[in-house]
Amino acid sequence: MEKIYAGTARMLATQFGTLPKVTFSRKDLNTLLQYLNENDTEFVSLNVKEKPQKVEGKPTHYLQVDEWKPGQVKEKKEFTPVVTKREIIEKNEKDVLPF
Repeated sequence: MEKIYAGTARMLATQFGTLPKVTFSRKDLNTLLQYLNENDTEFVSLNVKEKPQKVEGKPTHYLQVDEWKPGQVKEKKEFTPVVTKREIIEKNEKDVLPF
């Protein structure tokens, strides 16, 4: 399956920690819409990946569509408890609660 890329990102250092800043062009958004239509889905997941070679002043990360889909759910077996020993408990007047 061919990888799908859409968008870029930068990691900005702020006083509260690292803030990812993501940018999409119209072409990127059309690519994502096409993916949604072709796969008949309502959402898309993206992985933010660091570029191996960074250029000063340019985005440092890129976004790739995560095409992972859960496999078919295995048939669930119904739980049947196993009774190994059956005891009969006789009621005593002492065992009965007053309420």
